[in-house]
Amino acid sequence: MRFMNYFNFENREEYIQELKYLNELGRLESYPYKQLKTIDKVEAGFDKNLKLPYVVHRDKKLYFPKNYSIPFVIATYKYYVETENIIGGGYTEKAPHQYIDSHFKVEKNDILLDIGCAEALFALEHVDVAKRIFVFENDPKWFDALDATFAPYKNKVTVVKKLVSNINSKDSVTLENCLKDFGSSPIFIKMDIEGMEMKVLKDNEAFLKNHEQVKVSCTTYHHAWDAQEIGDFFTQNGFATQLSDGYLLYMQHEFKPPYFRKGLIRATKLSDKQ
Repeated sequence: MRFMNYFNFENREEYIQELKYLNELGRLESYPYKQLKTIDKVEAGFDKNLKLPYVVHRDKKLYFPKNYSIPFVIATYKYYVETENIIGGGYTEKAPHQYIDSHFKVEKNDILLDIGCAEALFALEHVDVAKRIFVFENDPKWFDALDATFAPYKNKVTVVKKLVSNINSKDSVTLENCLKDFGSSPIFIKMDIEGMEMKVLKDNEAFLKNHEQVKVSCTTYHHAWDAQEIGDFFTQNGFATQLSDGYLLYMQHEFKPPYFRKGLIRATKLSDKQ
């Protein structure tokens, strides 16, 4: 296998745990870590009125596109929780795609922005914690599902069916415009936008630099050098940063060195007192 031969030649000691797991498994996996636990049972169903499938997450319905079967919805939800660990929970030995940890998390009174939200599990997880929530998604396949999921929370959650950009138009919106009514409220940004993370950060650089209380949890695996480049961006704009633990293999496009990539970066705005 070219992948294993590459590391035999390079002798990359920092990937010993990951390489050992993949070698024992006998195949490549995006998340090369042993499963520690699983969800006991997933409650799911089909809403006949809305014509949408759903799973129940912490007694709340999380809807999916109408063409998703119930078994596929269950499998997708389990993957997000058990394999990607996007909301934590310690399901695998390491969790490179986990947006939060015990110290870096959504706090009471935070304005939560879920950019590239898809089904918006992360936002729903925090709907009882955050002061206000904006979920951003420009793929129409998710629109009906998002409207259904957050219908009970219209006083708190705004579904923004636009791209986040550096202009305000019928198709795009800036962070500054979205948050113009919230002054200096603390902000938590979760971002996974399929490789457009750096562009959106640069498009909204002035806002991120000038706002005093900002935390950003941003994916860094779509491009080979995202972790370094996005990390440099945050450092230059007054943020302290930490990379998530472990690595993942990004195999959706051209699969070549560097094979292992950091999953995401957590950035916290430093105050003048720090």
